[in-house]
Amino acid sequence: MAVLEEDKDITIITQNIDDLHMKAGSTKVIPFHGSLYDCYCQKCQQPVSAKEYTVSMYHDQCGGIIRPDVVLYEEGLDEGNIYKSIKALEAAEVVCIVGTSFQVYPFSGLIQYRNPNSQIIVVNKDAIKLSEQHTLVDKAAEIFFNQL
Repeated sequence: MAVLEEDKDITIITQNIDDLHMKAGSTKVIPFHGSLYDCYCQKCQQPVSAKEYTVSMYHDQCGGIIRPDVVLYEEGLDEGNIYKSIKALEAAEVVCIVGTSFQVYPFSGLIQYRNPNSQIIVVNKDAIKLSEQHTLVDKAAEIFFNQL
């Protein structure tokens, strides 16, 4: 995906919290569920480095508990990420859904905001439940993107 970004305007909306897209070189990434590498203190709300978090779960400055800024079940989503995701889908000519069961809501509900003229390609080893017309590519993502 990062290689495609060299020639195409690509925005990646990911459920992954591991920053692998950014580490691969992608620059327009929306981490829909947050990042393990963005940490903060729950007591004073100050950002804390992931390195500090790996040393201790307690914030040196106030003693509060540090946690990664990721969305856990039943927690609210970052409104900025929702807005950016919707805008990206509204503008997309092609929507490529990759490597997901596509069952986690509200992420799976984002598809309703896509440009109605956009093509949907699903790259997945298993079919997903999707009412919109789409093309299923039944192969591993790394094979598909290498061939592309």
